[in-house]
Amino acid sequence: MEKFSARNALYDLFSIAPQLKKVLKEKPEFEPLISFIHSKDFYDDEEIPYPRLKEVEKELGVKTHTLRNLIKNLHEYILDQEKPYLQFKKTNIVFHLSYLDRRFQFSLHNLPVLPRVGESFEISFTNAKMDCRQYYVDHIYHVLELDTQKIIIILKDGKFNTYLKFRKDKANTLKELHFKEWFLDDWAFEQKLQKGELNP
Repeated sequence: MEKFSARNALYDLFSIAPQLKKVLKEKPEFEPLISFIHSKDFYDDEEIPYPRLKEVEKELGVKTHTLRNLIKNLHEYILDQEKPYLQFKKTNIVFHLSYLDRRFQFSLHNLPVLPRVGESFEISFTNAKMDCRQYYVDHIYHVLELDTQKIIIILKDGKFNTYLKFRKDKANTLKELHFKEWFLDDWAFEQKLQKGELNP
């Protein structure tokens, strides 16, 4: 039997709130629920807690099964159509820089060419904050939220070392690192290798 969590589905809908407006033209029966979703910035404002389903029931004046069906039907309408419904037309590129104990991030609206893991970067305009110009792309991940594709590019200082990358992946797979050590910089990880704290 298919498991369905109305609470998780509601949280899913919060994460794409701007894209629900066009549903009203086609499915006006969802208007009360969509209006509630747009009533506050549930997704982005950390000071606004996600509501409990009981609170939503009270706000909309509906019974539990009615709210559950509303959430499920809207969730399925958005995700299960034969034609693509969701559109992420905006792009936000976020660079995370790290050098020793320093951290900094900045955002761009676009980038002519997206980098790949292992490629080198020289960034001069953050030198005053980081005291470093040379970086490499450690990893990249994407987030789809609201109406935006967020591309998060993690840069570390120095040059990409294929052996260290392989060895870190191996250490993670074999559970050789404590959770707190997953984010060691290359120098600290190399020191652990040289001191024999990890298997060769």
